[in-house]
Parts: sequence; structure tokens; C-alpha cells
Amino acid sequence: MKLNKLLSIFLASVIFVVSLPVKNAKADVQIPIAKLNANKVFQEIDGFGVSQSADVYGNQIYEHHKRDKLMDLLFSNEKGIGLSILRSEVGNGLNMPTIHPDKDTWDFKPYEPEQWVMNEARKRGVQTFMSTVWSPPAWMKTNNRIVRGGRLKEEYYQEYAKYLAEYVKGYKKHHNIKIDAISIANEPEYAAFWQSNLWSKEEFRKFVKEYLKPTFVKEKVDAKIIVGEEGTWTDKRLSSIYEDKGAIDSVDIIASHYYRGRPYVFEGAKKNNKKIWLTETSETILRGTGFKDGVKWSRYIHDFLTRADINAFIFWLGAAYKNNNESLIRLVDKDNYIDAKRLYSFGNFSKFIKPGYKRVEITENPTGNLHLSAYKNDKTGDFVVVALNDGQNNETIDLTFEGVKLNKLTPHITNDKYNLEKFPSQYIDDNTARISVSGYTTITYTGNINDEKQQNKSYRIYDNLDNWDKIHSKSGNWMLEAYNPYNAFDNDFSRARRTRLSRENIVYKLENMKDFDAVIYYHIALQGLDFEISSDGQNWEKLDYMYDLPMLTGGYWEKINVRPKKELKEGTNYLRITFDKGGKCWDKHLSLIKIR
Repeated sequence: MKLNKLLSIFLASVIFVVSLPVKNAKADVQIPIAKLNANKVFQEIDGFGVSQSADVYGNQIYEHHKRDKLMDLLFSNEKGIGLSILRSEVGNGLNMPTIHPDKDTWDFKPYEPEQWVMNEARKRGVQTFMSTVWSPPAWMKTNNRIVRGGRLKEEYYQEYAKYLAEYVKGYKKHHNIKIDAISIANEPEYAAFWQSNLWSKEEFRKFVKEYLKPTFVKEKVDAKIIVGEEGTWTDKRLSSIYEDKGAIDSVDIIASHYYRGRPYVFEGAKKNNKKIWLTETSETILRGTGFKDGVKWSRYIHDFLTRADINAFIFWLGAAYKNNNESLIRLVDKDNYIDAKRLYSFGNFSKFIKPGYKRVEITENPTGNLHLSAYKNDKTGDFVVVALNDGQNNETIDLTFEGVKLNKLTPHITNDKYNLEKFPSQYIDDNTARISVSGYTTITYTGNINDEKQQNKSYRIYDNLDNWDKIHSKSGNWMLEAYNPYNAFDNDFSRARRTRLSRENIVYKLENMKDFDAVIYYHIALQGLDFEISSDGQNWEKLDYMYDLPMLTGGYWEKINVRPKKELKEGTNYLRITFDKGGKCWDKHLSLIKIR
């Protein structure tokens, strides 16, 4: 008997705890806060790019039957990801012709695939052309070969300096293409079986100081000089240049590749006020082309921008016949291609952060797997925030602003469902924006200091479904749900949902309704959602409604804002929301409704 009594007391306690208003759980949730400080400025961005006009890859895209579409995807800001840098190869006679086939010959006949790629990229908005030497012409080298390393013969240092000067001048004179920057070596540590040439740190120092820079000055060549470009993210081979003022003054850009290592700041470059470029990276193994690969590359780009303070990020290949992940677009045959998700994740940066933008301070990792970076353009007043979530849970924060007042942010989303999809702007209240980023998603938010402030609507009913106090009536099978898997409901711990797979409704009453805005979450597919209006609560008329693109949250849930297609008719006093159909009783949730 005593045991039964104790059990009854225990069960009553459990029922009491479970029955506590979910409003309390909701009120206790602390939304993480991130701050953007527009007054604290870091590096200037020079751009984002690919090496499309190098080796055989210019020819591959040139001969593709959909080459214009491919170029649009890579370089057009309207139709693609808007890359601003094109990296080319200084041809050496293998796969691409050389301008200097022997000591006595200079040949500037155009190589049509390369010229076509360069000119088409420029038409689409590319602003910066850089060229890298994989190998000098064979006759200048110790091994008399273009491949498998070898070194530049010291007796040809001056000839090589002249060769680079003539390349820059000749491309302008004969092809009307301005080479903005030139790199003297590609992966100088590796005697590769493709075009390659070895350089030591002392050879680098001597050549740029004593030969290349003086020749550029004499020939009035204004192309920037790039050194480095090792396969591992490092600048150790440049230590002799850092230690020699004449040598470091001869260099404009310190560059490296990223196939190994980790992102860190090149302190020698920063100390001497030199730009830092990541000029090549990719994966040489076969991995997926889907959304997880995409957000992984968002994180790589983010880390190099925020941890290595780079000024430019250049992926290896734009489009190529590769059975691995060396390109953003995998060419299948001359009529078909696969646009990998990493193309669009790259676009979350390249399409919006243009040359001249400056990175500004923002809380980098405010919560969970959410990572933020921010940029501004002082001339135009544009601001960009890139938010990436490389985990599976939806992440929600409040973003505050210091040193700038923005009235709205427009999201552009890349994930499993969307490719740089533009969503409706969200307006900012009290200089704070509520941001939610679903799992494995990259979102670029854009705003401008001159954007107009939203004229707030005045709603007479504002029901966030913490309780049933504001409804007029409801059918019998409803509950207020607090469960929030994957944070799919943006930290909302009280929502109305059915308890049975049956047709259920909620009714609101308000004299002479004009409009409403309802936030609905649904699982995988939306079925059986109806809105009806009535003047007397007896005779109902089905309402045509609309919503913007569904936004993925977490765990296959999606969020929509529903509103009527036109203002409600005069004399509307009742609004009925009906949940019907679906595979599960819990497949739709009403999170918020505002009625005016």
C-alpha cells in the first residue's frame, strides 16, 4: 500500500514537471551573440580565381561544346560565381608554345585556346591576370628538359629576366592583354615529371634582386613580381629574401600553394607590407561533389582569409577532364559536365567580395560549427558577411553591429538544396539581426549603409504559440511542442502541432482582418496546409496563399513564411489554419502568426 502511494506521488510529480509551461523553457534559452566591428580593419582583398589558361586546360574548355556556359559559371557575376583573377602559364614549349624557343628567336604568334580563355574571362569581368612559370625553356636549364626539375643556368639569369619582361610587354603589344603579376616559379621544391624547375632560397634572392627587378625597371614593366608558390603552405624558401632589404623591395607578392600544411600568417611578408596570395589548391583524390564537399571548401577559404590573412585565393582548375577533385567543374565529355557544389560554395565568397573590399572584425566562431567572416567596401558602403556551418545542426545567433548601421541583410544560400540562391531580405531591428544557418550550409549576407529602413507593419495579434491564450478555438488533437532536434526550429521551444494524423484546425478571431504572416516548419515535403477566412465563423472561403523559397533548417525540416496573395476581403473576422494529410502527425508546426 505504501509502495503504491509513493508511486502515485512520483507519477504526479513527473506529470507536473512535464506539464510546466514550455514558455519557461523558451525564455531560458540564451541566443549566442556575435558582433561585427566595422572600425577594426584587416587585409584588403585582391580577388578569387582559377588557373584555367594553363597547360592543356585552356584547350579543354576551348574545345567543349558548352564552353560559353562554362565560362559564364566561372567568371560571370550575373550567371556564375564572378571570379576576378585568371592564372595562366608562361608557355615553355610543352602543351603550350613558348615565346622564346631558342636564343635567337622571339615568337608571339597567338595560341588560340589561351587567348580565347583570357579574352572571354575579361569580357565577363576578370580584372587581374597573373602568369606563372612552371619551367623556363629547356635550353636555359641544366638538364636541357622542361620536365623533371633541373635548374636555371646562372649564365642565363639575365636572359630569363629579359624573357619575363618580353612576355609581359609582348602580351600587351600583340594580344592586348595586360599581365598584372608574374611568378618566377611553380612549386620550386619539386622535380615533377611535368613542367618543373628547382630553385633554392639563395637563387630566388639573387635572381629577383640582381636581375629581374632591375630589368623590369629598365624595360618599364609594371607587372607585380611574385615569389614562392611551394606546394606546402610555407614561405621558408623566402628567408634569404626577407633578410635582404634589396631583395624584399624587389618583390610585391608572397605566394604559396595549399596541398599540405595549415593556414598561418607569413610574418615576414606582413612585416614588409607584402601581399599574400594562395595561388593554387585542390584535392588530387576523388571525393564527392556534393554539399559536404562544398561546405568543406567554404571552411578552407574562410580559414585562409581569417587565419592566414591572405589577399587572394586561387583554386587550381576551373573546368577540366579530371576523375578527381582538382577542378570546380568536372568535364565528362564535350557535351556534358558536373558542376560540383564547391563551385557555388566558392561563389559565396567570389561573387560578393570584390577586389578592394577589406576584411573587418566579426566574432569568428560564436557557437557550435558556425564560422563568420565580414568585409566592407568603403567607397560603395557595401557590407558582406559570410556564414558557414560545417556541422549537421542548425545554428542560430544574434548579430550586432558596431561602427555601422545597416537596415537589412539579403541572404544568398548554398547547401544541399540551393546554389547561391537569393532569398528575401531580412530587416534589422535595434541594430541586431537574428541569423540561422542550417547544417552543411554557406550563406552570404549582403547589405549597404544606404538601404532604406523597413516600414514596420502594426499587427493586432502577435502569437508565438507559447500558450493557447490568443486563439479563438481549436480542434481536439493539438499540442505545444518543445522538442527541438538539430535546432531545426531556430531555438523556438513552443510550437503548435497535431497529435493525430487527422484534419485539425486552429481559429483566430479579429474584427476586419487585413493581412497575416505565419511561420510554418514542415518536414521534407509540405502537404495539407490550408488557410480559410470567414465573416461569421460558419461559412468559410478557402484562401490563396504564397510563400518564399523554403529555407532548410536541420534534420530535413524547412521553414516558410506564409501570407495571403492579396489583402483579405472587407469584413473578414475569422482565420482558420488547417493541418491535414502528411506522413506523420508531427510533419507540420505553426511557430508564429501575426495578424493585422
